[in-house]
Amino acid sequence: MSIEGALSIAVDWDGRRVNAARLASTRPRGVARVLVGKRADDAVAMVPKLFSICGRSQAVAAALACERAAGIESD
Repeated sequence: MSIEGALSIAVDWDGRRVNAARLASTRPRGVARVLVGKRADDAVAMVPKLFSICGRSQAVAAALACERAAGIESD
């Protein structure tokens, strides 16, 4: 298994709507531990390198999480 892992999504579709959806992930857990103790700016810069799937989205989510933790309201 690579560090990226894999995501598997299954959807039950009746022809009109989705009745169920399942997600299975083989992505390794605990990778985010490398962010513990880092300055917020450094952690946000590292996130897209650690999580290559949608790296930009991951960076935005990390920045928003840091703002929220600091009590900063964002749009």
